[in-house]
This record gives sequence, structure tokens and C-alpha cells, in this order.
Amino acid sequence: MQAYISGISHSAVDWDSRPSIIVYFAGCDFRCQYCFASEILDFREEFLRNLKDVKAQLKPLSYSAGSVYFTGGEPCLQKPSLTELARFSKSLGLKTGLQTNGSNPNVLRLMLDLNLLDYVSLDIKSPFDENVFEKTTKSSNFFKPTGDIMDSVKESLSLLKGNKKLNVDVRTTIIPSIMFNKEHILRIASEIKGIGCRWILQQFQPNLGKLTNGNMKELNSPSQGFLENLKENCLNAYPELNIEIKTDRFNVLSLQELGTPS
Repeated sequence: MQAYISGISHSAVDWDSRPSIIVYFAGCDFRCQYCFASEILDFREEFLRNLKDVKAQLKPLSYSAGSVYFTGGEPCLQKPSLTELARFSKSLGLKTGLQTNGSNPNVLRLMLDLNLLDYVSLDIKSPFDENVFEKTTKSSNFFKPTGDIMDSVKESLSLLKGNKKLNVDVRTTIIPSIMFNKEHILRIASEIKGIGCRWILQQFQPNLGKLTNGNMKELNSPSQGFLENLKENCLNAYPELNIEIKTDRFNVLSLQELGTPS
């Protein structure tokens, strides 16, 4: 079996500051303008690897890490490889985490049913408004229009709701001119209020990596004060939410390795 994997590295910032192995799956069905991993969004031949080689790399790394975190790209686009690597990681005694955009709920459901996940980080890019969602994600295509994609993300949210076995984060990146409107953020808050998750409001950082839309490097990061104000507005409306602001501790070392298969 093969998989499109752009790199494997260590990190202590992607999953609650725990030492983790990070597996970057190449290929994504979204084309978010602000994505810093633009070099691994396509299924390029140089990323194709045999899973036996990936497993051989994971095993020695597991001696100094207690968990593995599958990210990308969008890992759920490669169901057979993702589930196989999750099974293998479990056999090594590792906790397993997944970062996903939620567009493939059937894969998420399968992994949950098989007890292959301890942690899920779900990226909610925008409120479920077709115009705003498409502007943010550039995800619609001939086979799957924006409305269907949003329904898939909602289904993924529903799968996580009330799941007591999982550690769940929802992440939303705050981007000037795209995803910064208070009303938009409040609408996201209304969707996740019953999940029992931690909601991370991430600061857009234009210099973090190679952006899908290079013109966005001209944008300034939203200020700490602006993010705090968004958090306060959301808590006023939904005081039960657990909201954190993230302005640093991004895995810059690993991001620099993206696009270079290891």
C-alpha cells in the first residue's frame, strides 16, 4: 500500500505540547487562500511512499514520543493509508490524533468506530454560509458544491458532539478581510456550543509559510486585542464555551520541512 506523505517530524506544539510524531499527508480538497502548507496541497508523485517505509520510520521515532498526529493537507482523503497507519501507531502504544477539515465524515466515523483516535482537531474555516464558506475555502467543484461540503463538515461536528472518549479541539483562523467579522465568529460559536471542545482562535501569520495566495503576505496579523475582543463577545453570548487564543507556538520547524519528503 502507498500513501502521499510529504514528511514526518517531531513536534511538541501541535497537540497540547506533548512530544508527538507528526505525519504530513499531502493532498487537500480545500484551497484556503491563507494556507501556509500550499506546497503539499496536490497529490504529487514525489510524495508517494510505501507504507512499509513509513512504518519503518515511525517505529524508532515512537521511542521518544507518546503520540502521533496526522495532519496535512487533508489526511481523510487517503482512508486506507490513514487507517492503516493509525492501526500501526496503536500497535506501538502511541496515542493518535487527527487534524481534519471535516469534509469527509465517513472516514472520521470509521476511525471513531474502530477506536483509532484519541484526539481530533477540526478546522472550522467559516460560518455555514455558502458565500463566506466558499470565499474562505475555495472548495467547491463540479462534483461537490459548497452546500454539500458544508453539510459534510456539519456531519463531522455532529460525530464529535458528546463523544466522551475524545479530546476535541475546534480551530478557526482569524484573517483580516476574510474571516474577522464578529457576526461570522458568533455564528461559528453557535454551531460548536454543545460539543464540549476547546475552541482555538488562531492568529493569521502571513510569514509562517508559503501561502496559497501570495498576495496575502501583505496583510497584517490581527492584534492580540482584536482576538481578545472576539473571545469576549463569544463568551458573552455563549459563556459555556472554552476559548483559547493562539498567537505563537506554531510548529515552524516542521512547516519549513513541508514539501520535502523525508
